[in-house]
Amino acid sequence: MDNIFRTYGEEVAALSASRSTTEPSYYPAIKTLLSKMLERETLPFEVRASTSESRTGGGRDMPDLALYDGQGDYLVVAGEVKLPSDDIRTIAFSEERNDQIGRYLAQTGVVLVTNVRGFGLLTVGRDNPPTATRVSPKHRVLEHVVELWPSPSTMEQRRAIPPEAIEELFLLVETAVTRYAPIAEPESLAKILARQAKRAKAQLPTEFTQAVKGLAEDFGKALGVTFEGLEGEEFFRSSLIQTVFYGLFAGWTLWLRSGSKEPFRWENLADHLKIPFLAELYYEFQHPRRIRELGLRPHLDLATETLHRVDTAAFFRHFELPSVRQRDESETRAEATAAIVYFYEPFLEAFDPELRKNLGVWYTPREVVRYQVRTVERLLREELGCDRGFADEKVVVLDPCCGTGAYLIEVMKCVAEQLESEGAEALMGQALLDAATRRLLGFELLTAPFVIAQLQMFLILSELGANPTATHRPAVFLTNALTGWDGPEQMKLHFPELQAEYDAAHAVKHGSTIIVVIGNPPYNRFAGVPLAEEADLVDHYKGIRRDDKGKQIGPSELYTRWGIRKHLLDDLYIRFFRLAERCIGERAEYGVVSFISNYSFYTGRSHPIMRSSLIKSFDEIWIDCLNGDKYKTGKVIPKGLPGEGTTDQSVFTTEHDPRGIQVGTGITTLLKRGQGPQGKKAPKIHYRNYWGRSQGKREALLASLGMEEWSSGKKSASARRPEGPRSFEKFEPTEQSRWKLVPFSAEGGFDDWPTLDQLFATKLQGVNPNRGLTGTVVEMRREPLEERMRRYFSKESHSKLKAEHPLLYGSYAGYEAEKVRDDLRKSSKFDPERIVPYVSFPLDSRWLYYETECKLLNRPRPELYENLSENEFLITVPEPRKVSEARPILLDVAFDLHLHDRGSVSFPTQIVEQDAAAGTLFASDDSRPHLRSNLDPEVWSVLKKGFGLKGDLYGKDALSLARRLARVCLALCHAPQYQSEHKESLAQDWAHVPIPKSPPLFDELVSVGDALSVLLNPVSSPTKALKTVLADDAKSLAVPNKVGGGNVGETDLLVEFSFFGGAQGGWRARSSAKNEPMHEEWGENTGDLYINENVFFRHVPERVWRYELGGYPVIKKWLGYRDRVRRPGVPLSVQESAHLRGIVQRLAAVLRLHATLDALYERACQDCFSAEELGL
Repeated sequence: MDNIFRTYGEEVAALSASRSTTEPSYYPAIKTLLSKMLERETLPFEVRASTSESRTGGGRDMPDLALYDGQGDYLVVAGEVKLPSDDIRTIAFSEERNDQIGRYLAQTGVVLVTNVRGFGLLTVGRDNPPTATRVSPKHRVLEHVVELWPSPSTMEQRRAIPPEAIEELFLLVETAVTRYAPIAEPESLAKILARQAKRAKAQLPTEFTQAVKGLAEDFGKALGVTFEGLEGEEFFRSSLIQTVFYGLFAGWTLWLRSGSKEPFRWENLADHLKIPFLAELYYEFQHPRRIRELGLRPHLDLATETLHRVDTAAFFRHFELPSVRQRDESETRAEATAAIVYFYEPFLEAFDPELRKNLGVWYTPREVVRYQVRTVERLLREELGCDRGFADEKVVVLDPCCGTGAYLIEVMKCVAEQLESEGAEALMGQALLDAATRRLLGFELLTAPFVIAQLQMFLILSELGANPTATHRPAVFLTNALTGWDGPEQMKLHFPELQAEYDAAHAVKHGSTIIVVIGNPPYNRFAGVPLAEEADLVDHYKGIRRDDKGKQIGPSELYTRWGIRKHLLDDLYIRFFRLAERCIGERAEYGVVSFISNYSFYTGRSHPIMRSSLIKSFDEIWIDCLNGDKYKTGKVIPKGLPGEGTTDQSVFTTEHDPRGIQVGTGITTLLKRGQGPQGKKAPKIHYRNYWGRSQGKREALLASLGMEEWSSGKKSASARRPEGPRSFEKFEPTEQSRWKLVPFSAEGGFDDWPTLDQLFATKLQGVNPNRGLTGTVVEMRREPLEERMRRYFSKESHSKLKAEHPLLYGSYAGYEAEKVRDDLRKSSKFDPERIVPYVSFPLDSRWLYYETECKLLNRPRPELYENLSENEFLITVPEPRKVSEARPILLDVAFDLHLHDRGSVSFPTQIVEQDAAAGTLFASDDSRPHLRSNLDPEVWSVLKKGFGLKGDLYGKDALSLARRLARVCLALCHAPQYQSEHKESLAQDWAHVPIPKSPPLFDELVSVGDALSVLLNPVSSPTKALKTVLADDAKSLAVPNKVGGGNVGETDLLVEFSFFGGAQGGWRARSSAKNEPMHEEWGENTGDLYINENVFFRHVPERVWRYELGGYPVIKKWLGYRDRVRRPGVPLSVQESAHLRGIVQRLAAVLRLHATLDALYERACQDCFSAEELGL
């Protein structure tokens, strides 16, 4: 932004220097400035200059500048530009040109006035007559004025704009469009409300957990979840705020539909949205009883004011309300998806885009929904004897992850069409209400989409005159679809309204005979809400049996029969398949399942039991393979197919989400016929592919519904197009093919990439001294540790040594201090070579006396010590619990078991092998240890051939390749895109990595991995890497400062603020100054890191401060072990102060590498080795 304002200053200064410059000369510069500001704030308004607008009462107005909403056809803010010599206050109250400013205010309610060097926000006073065609000066309010330059001369001198003025102007512009301007576009309303929701969430009380304890406990019990740790609390905060704002929007929409003459008030929401527990929630905000005051009233008041500013006629031209009524083909609209496209997704994207990704929230395209629903209806009619399709009373439908209700609404349309075909339109409203309350079931875990689903169904039914009531409402329930089917009959909750919701969902799970399960299962589970009962669902697909206490009995069938030790069967969509199989395949007499999902189970190595079970449970399976897989094909159509070499998009790629889902997807339809006369022998699997652009795939899906009527010529022509549609290919899967659900061999993707423990043959755990982090066998500096350990091995008495070094005699589990010392002094002596560098936590190094005998260390790991010399260790964890634990570290020194919170395991690049004859009479001159590359022999064999290398595992090529491969793995695992796309899979196994087949790309990854390894190794000098990555930016980061100026002495460096554990630390956010470099990877804000009230490190960007590695916030963790509680009276040394600054610089450089890492990861995915190709 500094550059934008600098450019603006230069442009207007040059114009001002020319005395002949007129007002219009400044328009382009002001327009560009405002456009860039709105773009940064992601506010969807277009800025135009010299516009023309129809005037109320006839004529035209021509604002100098104007802001337009959405598609650019609705004026929301007018702008008036004057010369720098004019005064903003005079401009604001001027009645020049037939009172044009008064006319603008009457039209929009807000005007931006500017004299180029400053801006003012002008609004309408509350006492202005509502029917006035112009606003007189006495009814105008100049809300705020921001001066960029105090005078024309300072502007012409090109003086720097104060940072606080820039921030004030951002606030002024934001306020203009979010607080005062009329709103015409659904997307604009969503983004404005999302901004307000973010502020409401940020201002929740610090004691939030306690304030809502009863509510959170009830939600947890009712939904079968626990909100664990910081992530769990964050999830609940977000869920609560989203629910509040979506509920408000839903209530307002229903208020409009009702035609009520009473003004809309959030306090009366229960009058419109008949969901008891939501109504009670809003009542609690007004009259806190069971939850404490959350301070949400002002935010709800502001949001209500915002809704009052909506131009409803313009708004509902673009926000199509859902309907089941037939429309002309020329008016085809996405009724069932309007709410999610135009409000739900834009809101969530603006509110918290990371949460959106974490939750796996993907809008299901209307064509996909329609195809699945219409396909199921055809099977109901043709295969299961339900002649009226979804209108048949026997048909009970469940969408177990209903989101905003798209599938249920499409089913309602099918019912309506059937009734219309029977001439029963007059009964349509009551028939649909009856179906929606008894037979069309929806389960949703997240409150926000649950509210939108209720809204859409309420709107459909109210349009037909069948208004739901609190006791007769759509059967969409806030519940966890994956739990409670076999659970306890009773559960007591604090909130009666939540109790009623739980009881209603429980009754459905235990009493409904479901014959259709349909939907789009979620792709991710938010990390803070683990669900223990869900995990047991997939025991069946793992081949696991358990005893009465839940303990596994023996090895899994997945291992004993299929040889699979590690699996990827905990992906959330697999649990939904198992649920559907139990509902239809095992418990129902007949039925249909239709899911669109990740398609990895069609061929995945982990899934043979799952495939076999589905084949046994269902009579016939149809697979519409939609491809679009980044990992198998790089989203490019493979050779030999129509359109080869061109783009192959995800079917989820839309105008609103151009990236789409990265994994391949498919629609799987499974039919169980039962034992009736309609049963018939048919091929087990029907398979077809769709390739190409997303819109073409979606259109082909719909077109395929009528393929049976096509001529053979039309079918042939269609098959020659990338997207098709094609006729199904029929085949029988076999055990020899591992029951794969495709008629050909297909591999690729995360499940098929080799794991770290497959690439490297041997793994070693980190040392676990468990003797404290200072004053024992561990110390910050080498010298005091050496002096202490010399005395430890001397003849000095226990009492004397203990008096000076009491921690050496501390009480630790399994440690008898005096006995250990006595035994060690008998068997060994002090060895200075055993004092080694040791990394205890990320970027936190100490010195360790590495003794492997007599339990001086709790878990000494002698095998690690034996392999320390001139070695490197790729350190990670299997099945990490946190994203940051999935990031490996590459070190060349000893490391702690808890370098990663869960417990670190390393893959050394080489292994020391002792000669078996060493130390015997048969020892030769060459009986010294041999170094063997730690590559798996099969991996070495394949890579040696592929990369043109020589020798065996003891040769220099193999030893070098292991080190290079470790750097490749380090780089790939640190790519943010890799971590984001495989978050669920990483939590289930070792990291799977796409090792590129291209030697040049392999070398590029080695180079970046080498820089990354240096930056994350506290023992290595980062100077060269920092210079390469940050250049001169490094010197501006974490600059030591003293409040009030002056030099910082060593005694000033006492860490008085608490950083340990849950303490907040001393980082204080602020905007960056003009001379402080900022990059997108560092976040929007920077801050200063205070260690006490007088000393701080200036310019520590927010994402650097919050960066986590190994499950720890790196900077906070490092300072936490050096604050006044852990080290009373001991300030940071000069060296420690420099290292702290170095940590900030190192992490800033790591973040700057993210774009490079993502680009290399993308390229690696396109042509990489599978585990099978590596002989694994």
